[in-house]
Amino acid sequence: MNADSPRITTEQIDQARKVSLFTVLGAAVEKDYSACCPIHKGDNPRAFHVWKGDNGERWHCFTGCGEGGDVIDFIRRRDGCSFADAVELLIGEFEPMHYVPQEQPKQKGWQRPDWSIHSTRYLMRWVTHPKKYELWNEYKPLKRETIDAYQLGVGIVPQQKVCLHERLLVPVFEDGIMVSVRGRQIDCECKEKWLTAGGHKNVMYNLENIRDNGVVWVTGNNVDSLLLMERYPHYDAVSPLTGERTKWRKEWIAQLKAANTEQVIVAYDNDDTGLQAGVKLCNALHKAGIKARRWEWIDAPPKADIGWLLAQTVESAA
Repeated sequence: MNADSPRITTEQIDQARKVSLFTVLGAAVEKDYSACCPIHKGDNPRAFHVWKGDNGERWHCFTGCGEGGDVIDFIRRRDGCSFADAVELLIGEFEPMHYVPQEQPKQKGWQRPDWSIHSTRYLMRWVTHPKKYELWNEYKPLKRETIDAYQLGVGIVPQQKVCLHERLLVPVFEDGIMVSVRGRQIDCECKEKWLTAGGHKNVMYNLENIRDNGVVWVTGNNVDSLLLMERYPHYDAVSPLTGERTKWRKEWIAQLKAANTEQVIVAYDNDDTGLQAGVKLCNALHKAGIKARRWEWIDAPPKADIGWLLAQTVESAA
């Protein structure tokens, strides 16, 4: 379909072509770069090129599918839709959003990134993905209510150029502000199963939502925390954004104490990294006056996680 389609006008096509291709790809800055191709889902980080040329912003896959074009062509190839559908999507979802990096004063230590200028627009695109529930449940058996409550979605992880394929997205909030996004691989061939965007990665997932109910679980995966709370609503669960190797910040422990946490159960994965990190975390919590213990993975296979544990619970109940 082209500009002769009765559904769209020449003015609408021109408006769609003014949408930044870099914005559609979630780029941090409008600068030429290469990445894995999101069209044929290859793993060559130099296959897909995006650049600003004399005829505007262009893209091309040089080592895989050979596709290329402008921002409308990209939407058509990526989503498998018509020309008119691509134009309408660009006008409806992307036109107002342009990311402009904010100048931040240089300070020592951890500084919370500010995504406030564009986080709402990102979330609107992610959470309305037509296959959101289907794709999430192929990964983990989460309920629709949980997916919606925690604003899980599907899309491209913004502000990175390692992988431009759609991923399962987990937004991370701190003090009500979205400070990071995690993206889980769906069907691409990239080496990185998880990608994290949004500045500093030393953030504790779901910590701001813990209640004054005595027991908090710590898992090694954001989604495992959601699964645990879904199964046992009387528990709270948190998880370091970058897994078991994360160094705990003093304010995290202080926040646990402020919530009158009586006991922390550390349920990192059943592998050497998880077991060693669990011992270290329990010792730190004990020193802070918080009772803590590691979950004992009795008769569990290597690398077992919360998902495995909950599956066993269901089988036992059956």
